[in-house]
Amino acid sequence: MLTGGLTIKIKTLIKQILIGRKLSQKIRVSFQRNTIAIFAFLIAFIIALDSYLVLAKYHNLIQRGEEYLVFILLIPFVILLLAFLTLFNSYFTISNDKIEIHSYIYHEKINRDDIEKIVFTNNLDPGYLVSFRITGYNFPGTQFGWFRLTNGKKAFLLISGKVNNILIFELKDGKVFMISGNFLEKLINYLNIYKWDVIKNMSY
Repeated sequence: MLTGGLTIKIKTLIKQILIGRKLSQKIRVSFQRNTIAIFAFLIAFIIALDSYLVLAKYHNLIQRGEEYLVFILLIPFVILLLAFLTLFNSYFTISNDKIEIHSYIYHEKINRDDIEKIVFTNNLDPGYLVSFRITGYNFPGTQFGWFRLTNGKKAFLLISGKVNNILIFELKDGKVFMISGNFLEKLINYLNIYKWDVIKNMSY
């Protein structure tokens, strides 16, 4: 009978062989339910308000010129819809030579040759705190898009939930990618399988 440790090693080896035959692996990003619920509520609210204005116009309940409100409300509706689809349908693909972040708005690529270092830590340096948003979404428990850090670097953040552990990709051109969420363990497992060098800087 195989011992527990040997069984785990054999399963890991088989997994590595099977993964090695694939060009890439897909990891779906899951954001907090309350964030998605807020977007869904706002979208439903705008649809309801737009529908009311259309009916009010049909029954001559609004004054002349106010019908343009219907079209004005379409702007935040489109923005919120894109944000909702982006958060709801985002995922990574990881292979031997690159990691890609896919969404409706963003398609970011991290080439292995462009990386200075990868750090996995639970002790974030104050210089890596967000200074301001460039593009993207910044809500409590959710940060997705391009931001400027307090150390002056430009960073792409994909953060979901409370940040306990975070994965930081430092690129040779000075850009930074920061990733955290309940999908992080799976991402790190694939990084190890594909033999990406990850520096662990954990404080307990």
